Amino acid sequence: MNVHLIRSSEFDSNHFWEVLDLLQKFPGIMRFFTNEEHVLIADEEIRQEKYDSENFHVQKSLSMEMCSDKKVEVVKWETFFGKCNDFRRKNDIGDEEFVVLLTDYSNDKNWFAAADPNARNLFVQTKYWDYFAGSDQRYPVAYHVVTVILKKLMFRDYLDLNLHWHEKPVGCMMDFCRNKNEISLKLRTADICPDCLKLISERKVDHTVVQQVFDVLDGIRTQMVYKERFVINRKAPLMVFEGRNQRIVFPELGDLEIRLTPLEKTVYLFFYRHPEGVELNCVQDHRAEILNIYESLSNADNVKTMEARIDDLISPLSNSISEKISRIKRKFSEALGEEMANDFVIGGENAEKRFIQDTKGIHNALTS
Repeated sequence: MNVHLIRSSEFDSNHFWEVLDLLQKFPGIMRFFTNEEHVLIADEEIRQEKYDSENFHVQKSLSMEMCSDKKVEVVKWETFFGKCNDFRRKNDIGDEEFVVLLTDYSNDKNWFAAADPNARNLFVQTKYWDYFAGSDQRYPVAYHVVTVILKKLMFRDYLDLNLHWHEKPVGCMMDFCRNKNEISLKLRTADICPDCLKLISERKVDHTVVQQVFDVLDGIRTQMVYKERFVINRKAPLMVFEGRNQRIVFPELGDLEIRLTPLEKTVYLFFYRHPEGVELNCVQDHRAEILNIYESLSNADNVKTMEARIDDLISPLSNSISEKISRIKRKFSEALGEEMANDFVIGGENAEKRFIQDTKGIHNALTS
């Protein structure tokens, strides 16, 4: 069962890849793909709405109208599903395959996610998750991708779905969460209640799909709980460097990868190898070592090009290495949260030695 993930252009590509990476960690009958295409939603397809504080938190029933006060960019369901159909036609996607659009835009029902009644198209909202669930967006977005696929396989239409969802939350994927803040219970339990399990069995949904959904939900719950408990136990997660390209991976967070460019990764590995710290104005003294690291990571096949990039990186007249350190910090913070990221970013003031803040708990899997 192929599932094609696409994004609308305003949804950050790095965050998109984080969601896709997370889903691909759980093998099964659902195979998640992307061709890295993004969808453009035109200005005339977006309308500005104001939601008051009460209605901003409410998922509408299919017949409710929304009153307003808070400015939100809203796109109709039909527009999202139309973009999915455009992608299908352009890429010759079969009717049995799923197309899932990830988008920052809100929608006219203010739902977290929804499925096309007429095709295997879905959209999942990627924005405001820190507001509603206090969560890294990867987890609720991945949760909704797999659970909405499962619902699409279970129910004939929205009338059928409406007969079975839980108006009062019980910690099941079928909780409607009319009050959107209730979504945190559904994400933390990441479960399916006995009644809904019975319904899945009665409707003869492929058991391999159900098992893969459970695997994703279990993984999401484990990772969310780990990050929440970090605030109390301060146990830094294990970090490893994998393969020729020295992928920076956190196995305890579902093999979460911090995606750095070759130059950014060169800077990070250099400081990782110098726990005693190095002043920025002394980095040029380590040119040979830095060049050696970059040569092992770069896809460039021109030695002079690689040398020129490193010379610019370490030049005292350039701000390049400071910019790389800043970008590295941002990427770690976005992936781990600022508090957990503090254990792994390159710290120190500009005039002082720079070093990885805390290497305790970091596993050195670097190849010599």
